[in-house]
Amino acid sequence: MRRMIGRIAFVFFAFTFCVCAALSPVGAGTTGGLVGRVTDATTKTPVAGATVSAVSPSQSVSAVTDASGAYRFLSLAPDTYVVSVQSGGFDPVALSGVIVTSDQTQTLSVTLQKTIRTIAKVSARSSGDLIRPGTTSDVYSVSGAAAGAAGALGGAGGLTNSYSQVASVPGVVVQQGQQGWYQALSIRGGDIDQVGYEMDGIPVNRVYDNAPQTMLSTLGQQELQVYTGGTPATSDGQGLSGYVNQVIRTGTYPGFADAKFSAGGPAFFHQASVEVGGANASRTFSYYLGLAGSNQDFRYGDQYQLASDPRIFYPIAYPFGDNFNRFNVYDGTPNYITSGPGSGGVYFGPGNLYTIASVSQRDTVANVHFGLPHHGDVLKDDVQLLYVTSEVFNTYFSSVNDQGGPAYVGAALSVGNGATTSGQASWHDGYVYNGALLAPPDPTKITPYFFPSSSQNRLFNGQLFNSARDTNDNGVSIFKAQYQKNFSARSYLRAYGYSLYSNWFITGQANQNFTCCFGAELNDYEIPSHTYGANLTYSTQVGDKHLVTLTGSYSQTKLQRRYFYGFPGNQAAAARSQTSSIPRMRARRAIATTRRPGLTPIVFPHPSAARSTSR
Repeated sequence: MRRMIGRIAFVFFAFTFCVCAALSPVGAGTTGGLVGRVTDATTKTPVAGATVSAVSPSQSVSAVTDASGAYRFLSLAPDTYVVSVQSGGFDPVALSGVIVTSDQTQTLSVTLQKTIRTIAKVSARSSGDLIRPGTTSDVYSVSGAAAGAAGALGGAGGLTNSYSQVASVPGVVVQQGQQGWYQALSIRGGDIDQVGYEMDGIPVNRVYDNAPQTMLSTLGQQELQVYTGGTPATSDGQGLSGYVNQVIRTGTYPGFADAKFSAGGPAFFHQASVEVGGANASRTFSYYLGLAGSNQDFRYGDQYQLASDPRIFYPIAYPFGDNFNRFNVYDGTPNYITSGPGSGGVYFGPGNLYTIASVSQRDTVANVHFGLPHHGDVLKDDVQLLYVTSEVFNTYFSSVNDQGGPAYVGAALSVGNGATTSGQASWHDGYVYNGALLAPPDPTKITPYFFPSSSQNRLFNGQLFNSARDTNDNGVSIFKAQYQKNFSARSYLRAYGYSLYSNWFITGQANQNFTCCFGAELNDYEIPSHTYGANLTYSTQVGDKHLVTLTGSYSQTKLQRRYFYGFPGNQAAAARSQTSSIPRMRARRAIATTRRPGLTPIVFPHPSAARSTSR
């Protein structure tokens, strides 16, 4: 069942007047600002007509101070700038290491000396500070060398994503030893689903569960921002405890090309990435392209994955009398199905059971900007085209072999497979009815239905390798088109539209053999989500102390969710239909149950319910 979720957030005449000029600009997470005054160092009077320039590999802009000595740049690409000031009768001043962060306006005032003896003055500032002077928000910026140094803080599972960089920020806790997508992090003690996420100004929290539709890959990351005071008012992201924003890298002049290859052990790891970028001298065109891939295995405890230590085993479950509780475990004796609580031994599993065994990640980022020069001034309008894809594929220690082999789980295999295959995992295929609705049943319309996401080029209900593992696939694809009209150094209009597709697919090809008794994954889980949105922002500086903004946004999400624990194939008994309410399955259609003499019924979704159940 498809579910359409529309979110319309039009905010008209929502003016924000700021008493202080150092306020976050409305850049939707893509640009920052720089404002200040130029004064005479001796008389403290403003210097009017001074030329202020801000130059970085990403952007070069200039402005002239007004009668009060004030200058302002409202839309600067995040980067490290050299800010220079020149005025007749004063020595030129150049300030290097001025870091502009997205969604923040810094105040940088400059004093000029009247002297002819000094040729120039250069002031240096550290580029690794988390806190930027002149910034009033609770925001931390991680970029450059600091981002590389923090790469291992989150453990081995954070080598290709930014969770380790997030962990370097005060007030943020990232649990050690995590891998893959949606790693648990807490900002100011909040829950993991209370964090807002944006990528280059695009909100990427899924409307269904507020989970991030981003792999937080480090590829193409110009700057990582972490807000520990809640989501900025200018953001479309949703978060209660904090907010994470990634700004995508742009091309520079001169250009660059980087290639990286790495390998590690004793747990297998290898990674390769290529990044290229460039721009012409006038910066009317810039480009960035990044490609990356990595594969990583994980080892727990020792080279035997803790299987050699009898102290690192734990009970997967214990029978509770209902003889059917897949969220617990089963009695390890052959008669565990009919035994009551406490009778027979409890089944134990290796310490690494159902943990992540391997992670594969693939990333692509392409970011292109076109500058449209004005005829009457030095300003340029900007057109941006952005394309991002990222995919993370996990496998789990969940196979028959991972659990000790058929000798240890043979009883469960026998029950799960309907006693048709001894000690061997198999595919649980089934049948679906494709006849017309409200028409007499037609037996010829019953057709085989292979297990979801499995190969069709195999035997129906055929054998499955005992080494087959459950898998988890998370992916995202983003396209953004943006146009910014710069009316002056004080005012601009920005409009962008985007499409965002994400998926979350779980395939329990190993778990299908144990649905009767225990297991950690669903047999099949699918959430494809399509989001389309647009944003329009106008910003203007009114005087020296007031910034006025007007913004409107629209987004729409189409999301389909379906999942089930079992599948009515490989069952050695006739099935009957009934209507039931099963909170765990959230089924809303008829389901089929299978009965065997002396056994408690095992409940599986009806094929039609399995194909269309959603929430």
